[in-house]
Amino acid sequence: MKTFFLFVLLYSLALFLCASTNLYSQSMDIQTIWEYRLDTNTFKSMIMTDDGGIIASITMPGGDLDYVLKLNSEGKKEWSFVPFNNKSFFIKSLQKTDSGKIAVSALEAIGDLRMFDICWGYSVLLDKNGEITWQKPRDTKDIVSQYHSPYIRTKNNEFVNFFIPSLVTDDPYRFYFRRMNKDGIKGDDKLFDSVEKGEAMLVVPKLIETKDNGFLTMYYTTEKFSYHPSWYLLKLDDKGNVVFKKNWTELPANETALDILELPDGSFLVLTSSRENLGSKGVGFLRKFSADGTLLTKKTFTGSELLWLKSLALMPNGNIIAAGQTTTYKEYEEAIDQTLLYSYPAFDGFVTVFNQNLDIQWQTTFGKKGIGEIITTIIPITNEEFYIGGFYNNERAIARVKFTPVTSVAEEVQHPAISSSIVLDYTQGKVQAFDAEDLGIYDVLGQRLLGMSGERGNLALDTQGLPAGLYYAHAQDKHGNRSTLPLIVR
Repeated sequence: MKTFFLFVLLYSLALFLCASTNLYSQSMDIQTIWEYRLDTNTFKSMIMTDDGGIIASITMPGGDLDYVLKLNSEGKKEWSFVPFNNKSFFIKSLQKTDSGKIAVSALEAIGDLRMFDICWGYSVLLDKNGEITWQKPRDTKDIVSQYHSPYIRTKNNEFVNFFIPSLVTDDPYRFYFRRMNKDGIKGDDKLFDSVEKGEAMLVVPKLIETKDNGFLTMYYTTEKFSYHPSWYLLKLDDKGNVVFKKNWTELPANETALDILELPDGSFLVLTSSRENLGSKGVGFLRKFSADGTLLTKKTFTGSELLWLKSLALMPNGNIIAAGQTTTYKEYEEAIDQTLLYSYPAFDGFVTVFNQNLDIQWQTTFGKKGIGEIITTIIPITNEEFYIGGFYNNERAIARVKFTPVTSVAEEVQHPAISSSIVLDYTQGKVQAFDAEDLGIYDVLGQRLLGMSGERGNLALDTQGLPAGLYYAHAQDKHGNRSTLPLIVR
């Protein structure tokens, strides 16, 4: 019996270390292979090229002129493509074509009407040297009435977007799926939704073309300056007809970031994040649907008190990686107070890896207090190396990084240029943290059950009142360095 209990104990601990959803799982260390800083420019998105480098879309200072940047696999700039000077130009998608060229599709603002969200659709094909081999005629009236609408080039060389007639006074407002071929001939607009006239808005942050030449999109409706309560998932065929439409409510305060990933078998994943209200804990949601829209499974997981999930990708070994950023309310408010404007110094990078059944394989955060880490896009190179774009080491940047397992989740955590001497000890029902300013005990879902903070550096918590089970202690020092220790309470 004792042998069996010891086996269960060790198995539970191994399960905790490999598949725990705890928010401060330090099971992986991050190593920078190279970093390309964007200075005052802002990262938008990127794709990996056939030669192992990346093509990225970047926004210049001012926020309304985008350009394309090519980096090789060693982080060296090879070329850049700036479509127009002194003109509002919003890149909406970067895509690889079957011929190996890069399709850059964008919305070009119409003079002074930009403030009214009136844009033309525009697209070019670039060769491996960044030279234009084809461009969509700019005099075709492919009107898009909101510059945050998606705009993509299809495998059949058509251009797809959502036409939102924001200047029309119809009640209710109507929203259409729009197609145009490469010669500028427009197909029939397909109505896909409408909202009541008033302060409501409809936002379509994501659109992908599926393997069957149809389209998947996620959108939401919201009143101005408020959270949206529901998500809408829509599948269209290649003509824009509705195949299925689903909606759900997670928590009242859904975040606007999301991603959709189609898998090789035609099933697809939807990544979102939400919270109950201002002040409550952020929760991540990963849903897997069959090709016909049947929900197959759902996984919830947590970050810190705030959580934004932005990027999904398929790894070479078939696992799925999700990434974004996380922070606490305290650090978020401190960053705003210190910069008087920006929140990015508060964020830590957040990465979780799932298998095909959506079981968590590992999860980690990385960053130092006051040094911003934001993952807008993550691209697997191998099962250990990744491109990430967003903020890295407090700079707007693109980086190539490597995640490697640490030897123990309870060992000292090190960051470049800052050493940590945190020591965690669990003896006779008491958890002690030395050289730390915060100590907490969490359950396996990441819920903080006990905690204390102090400047003196030596903190202690008693676990006597906790029910028997598996927990973990997490400590953090004044530099933001962290250490985690699994606990078994009998």
